[in-house]
Amino acid sequence: MWLQIVTALVGLALLSLADTTGNPNIVFILTDDQDVRMNSLSHMQHVQDLLIREGTQFLRHYAHAALCCPSRVTLWTGLHAHNHNVTDVVEPYGGWSKVQQVGLHNKYLPVWLSEHGYNTYYAGKLYNGYGEKNYDSDGKYAAGWTESDFLVESKAYTYYDSVFQHNKGDQHDKPRKVTGYSTSIITDATLQYIEDSVTDNTPFFVVAAPIAPHTSITQPPVPHPIPEKKYDGKLSGLKVPDAPNFNPNQRSGVNHIRDLGQITNTSYLDFLDLFHQKRIETLLSVDDLVREVVTKLEDKGILDNTYIIYTSDNGFHIGHHRMAPGKRSPYEEDINVPMIIRGPGVGKGMDTDMVTSHVDLAPTIMNMAGVDPEPEKHKLDGLGLKFPLSNSDEFEQAKNTRGEHVNVELWGPFQQEGRGHPKVEAIQSFKALRIQRDDYDFMYSVWCNQTAHELYDMKSDEYQMTNLYPADGASNTQNILGRPVQQLVNRLDAVILVQKSCRQDQCRSPWKHLHPDGQVHNLKQALDVKFDEQYAQYPKVKYDECFMSTLYDPAAEGPQWDDVEASRLLMRDGLPWDAWA
Repeated sequence: MWLQIVTALVGLALLSLADTTGNPNIVFILTDDQDVRMNSLSHMQHVQDLLIREGTQFLRHYAHAALCCPSRVTLWTGLHAHNHNVTDVVEPYGGWSKVQQVGLHNKYLPVWLSEHGYNTYYAGKLYNGYGEKNYDSDGKYAAGWTESDFLVESKAYTYYDSVFQHNKGDQHDKPRKVTGYSTSIITDATLQYIEDSVTDNTPFFVVAAPIAPHTSITQPPVPHPIPEKKYDGKLSGLKVPDAPNFNPNQRSGVNHIRDLGQITNTSYLDFLDLFHQKRIETLLSVDDLVREVVTKLEDKGILDNTYIIYTSDNGFHIGHHRMAPGKRSPYEEDINVPMIIRGPGVGKGMDTDMVTSHVDLAPTIMNMAGVDPEPEKHKLDGLGLKFPLSNSDEFEQAKNTRGEHVNVELWGPFQQEGRGHPKVEAIQSFKALRIQRDDYDFMYSVWCNQTAHELYDMKSDEYQMTNLYPADGASNTQNILGRPVQQLVNRLDAVILVQKSCRQDQCRSPWKHLHPDGQVHNLKQALDVKFDEQYAQYPKVKYDECFMSTLYDPAAEGPQWDDVEASRLLMRDGLPWDAWA
């Protein structure tokens, strides 16, 4: 009798263990402001050897908002910024306090994974504004983590001797200074998390989020990122890679960007090179983190059952379009970011040009973990990748079923980092669209001052130097994809009209909402002449107000797609298309 009971218990234990260990582990490495267009990855040998050669690189991966906190909230919630409404890095419109205010401190990815049996861990920068006094204000702490070590805002960007706040489940320690280099501290915590989960025989989701290569914020000020001592000066003489849009002879962009003068001060140009050098040197420590994580997973015998995702919250520019160091623009330097995945069912040594974005990563991780998204509970705007994606046929099938577009948006002022640049006070709020397939590739933007639009054919102008948008009402006789440029603009404007206030399926499938009859699935089909009148009649994207602050106010955002869809009912009754207005 006892033998039968023991045998049954052992069987149940083995079954439980098999069920648990069968779920893949997930490690998410998130850098801060890392470029892809200035070739930062080429200096990271371990990333090259252990991730890119052993996984797949997603070449057309985008951040929806080129600013830390809005981008990170999108990462962890699967929501566009206009839906989560965290639009800045500080109060009142952004930062951790805004996350608490809108109730997203406990409605995000780690909660969903922990409900599915995962141990969840985080080391590093969670959100801007996560401070000593507000980390658990009114009981609103960062829920869902089995254990975490979050960087605290007052010392988040010091690189050395930073302040961390430790949580273990519902228990929260007060912030404390931790001696050493920030990335190394985060590496050690990440390795310990993996060790703890392996001991528990529990699948894990671990996030390592170093601040590299973000600008340092210290007292006294250091006007560039601070490398680990062993790497400081290792890349001495490194320069910002030359490109047609780096401090160009001709003006580019629109509004205040177009008014920027060419940088002629040689000492400031030298500073830009130094700034770039220091950024890359901080990433050498992140490269070590990658090596240590892969080695740990291999030593524990779980590397083959672990996904590793590597990306950055947003990109960065240094002198591009004559701009001082910074982000917040709709240009490729700021929104096209690194994205690499290694793991079960992921092709090795492959790259893909399918369009992906940060809003897709929460649902992708849920797919990895076997968590089925529920529309009413998760309200995801993105579309997750599904695995396996290991050969050209699988990638081509996935590419054909995914969208071709990325919505990009931002609110607020122009900002610059570093030192020595002339101060520019200007509003930099815009709606933008990146749309691309094998035979076309466009960027289109509408700025909040009503007159500034941009249209770039990225097939022939990847550095975004020649704006094709018809200026000042002038007619542009150029044909693109066999149609007049204005017909192309009409289609792109309509997609932004859907995207700028989209929710869930609207975000994933704008063509389905523009063409409910299912005739159109991509831009090329939409350019058919038979749709010209339809697209000419849509209200144009515009702003009713333009704020210097980062306030997102739907009432100031001009025409809304929901109103246009409602107008179809009016049209059915014989009323004019614009009766909704």
